[in-house]
Amino acid sequence: MLHRSLLAVLLICGSLTIASAATIPLGQPGTPPARFQFWHNGQADSTPWSVVRDGAADEGLALEYSASDKRGGAFIANEPSVRAINFKARLQFRLIRGQLPSGGLVLRMTSPDDYYLVKLSAYEERLSFIHVVNGKPNEIAGVDAEITQDHWQSLEVDAHNSEFKIMLDGRWALTAFDRSSVREGSIGAWCENDNVTRFGGLQFTPHDDGQHADLGADQTRGDQR
Repeated sequence: MLHRSLLAVLLICGSLTIASAATIPLGQPGTPPARFQFWHNGQADSTPWSVVRDGAADEGLALEYSASDKRGGAFIANEPSVRAINFKARLQFRLIRGQLPSGGLVLRMTSPDDYYLVKLSAYEERLSFIHVVNGKPNEIAGVDAEITQDHWQSLEVDAHNSEFKIMLDGRWALTAFDRSSVREGSIGAWCENDNVTRFGGLQFTPHDDGQHADLGADQTRGDQR
């Protein structure tokens, strides 16, 4: 039986594609996860990230973001081999402290400056669905949500073409739509500023509909409005 912490992958045509649902492994405590890439405002930077032990997280491990300075902007840890158009993704999060405690799940990331983001703010008690293009965020939809500081919660997203169904702690929170960019991309965790945030149980399940293959030009659509 395949252990949950193993990531099942399949090498097809020189690209790495998920073969089945799995929890993405984090690695050993005290080090950044080897499989991940790390970014700050579009530049490589692994400084604030490490794997820590946390008995309340899945597998007893969490990916922790802890910045000791006041640098602004987005910090992202993404797993570049986990790529799809249509999929389900799940993430545990714990917003431990910070002036504006927040965190999020990155979806369909094509570059450090281009991705979708489900942002969770304990300060605003709000869940936001955001499209970041060339580093500039645009909130597509948002909703008031019960997001509690220093408490483990779960987030799930079901992405299918232009539709994104979002669940918070097992309950439906928001369904958002965006036709401006339907592209294959990776997933990851997101933080900003002086937060201390932990992420665990990052899971990925591609939909078995052929949409996680390499894209052709006709599969990148513009907004039809």
